[in-house]
Amino acid sequence: MCKLVKKNQPIKNTPWIVYSLILLYVLILVFIKYLLPYYGIAFQQVLRWLNSISSSHELIAWILALLFHGGVIHLSAVVFSLWFFGPNVEDLLGPLLFLIVYLICGAIAMFTHMYFRSSNASFLGSFGAVSGVVGVYAVLFPKAKADFVFVYHRLEIGRIELNALCITSAWFCLSIIAGSIIQNFSAVKEMVYIPFTLWTQMGGYIAGLACGFLFKMTRKSG
Repeated sequence: MCKLVKKNQPIKNTPWIVYSLILLYVLILVFIKYLLPYYGIAFQQVLRWLNSISSSHELIAWILALLFHGGVIHLSAVVFSLWFFGPNVEDLLGPLLFLIVYLICGAIAMFTHMYFRSSNASFLGSFGAVSGVVGVYAVLFPKAKADFVFVYHRLEIGRIELNALCITSAWFCLSIIAGSIIQNFSAVKEMVYIPFTLWTQMGGYIAGLACGFLFKMTRKSG
């Protein structure tokens, strides 16, 4: 087993936006995946409905896509990414600016996805917005470090220290690999529905980098 442990990155304020987003995402997934079926509405029906309105009501579809996730594995990846990168970014930007940047990155991710794929292609989840948070983290915390710890039967057998560039690059590559695996293996597809799109992640990540550099320049000029 492996785990990622942050080093020397304390926060001064409670990241309420990050915690609120995580709670909201979990509650929505529980509602649509586990409670709606009791009323005869299957999870797949909700996903088909979301795809059906994407062409005629793009703004509504984008808002709903940011809130819905394709399953427990999909949501777990989003929650881990927000929990790991989000608190430091929110602490530095402040709650309001963090939320604005989060939504901007999500919007740019969606438009990038639509431009390179098509408006009818599947788009679901907040991974584009989360990718933006990771991009901001890479710019604003270049000296951040974390340990990649290897554990066997609760016994630590080794650790590797990673800097911010390695951490964010590894996150980006692993998310692409995981998305590709889920798209190509039917056995995994049965466990979780994830409309993986490389362009969504790239659009969100590049938007996050841009927002991070803009915030850095604004602070220096101020």
